[in-house]
Amino acid sequence: MIQTRIHYNSNKINWINIVDGEGTPIFIYESYVQGAGSNKFALISRFLFELKSITDQLEDNELRELTMGTNKFFIIKIKQVNLTFIVKSIIEADSHEVIEFLNKIKKRFMENYADKMSLSLKDRRKWLDNFKDEVKNMLDLGIDYEKIFK
Repeated sequence: MIQTRIHYNSNKINWINIVDGEGTPIFIYESYVQGAGSNKFALISRFLFELKSITDQLEDNELRELTMGTNKFFIIKIKQVNLTFIVKSIIEADSHEVIEFLNKIKKRFMENYADKMSLSLKDRRKWLDNFKDEVKNMLDLGIDYEKIFK
């Protein structure tokens, strides 16, 4: 059997956010896009706040895909830890690939980082920096990531 290697490609996935129950971002990963503005945090924060009404309606582990302008947003809420995972991609991105990627980062976070959210801010930042490195590797290595880092 021939296995096709999927590259999630940071050119297709613009950013990944994990927000708490209040809509406050606890994790932000933004793919570098040449020519993009350097400070979009306020814009992202406002958007995430507005998305809160949508996420409040989600059931546990329910996935919602939204298309807005030239972007797609994939949202999943994990009630167990009161976190919502959001991936923004370009409209041309394959939805199945983005959903697979979202499920992988959600699984990785839940297995290795969710229990660290009660640590001090300084310690939590260290763990989230590690997770950011893993997300970058996942984008670079695609579907083979789990085999390489087991």
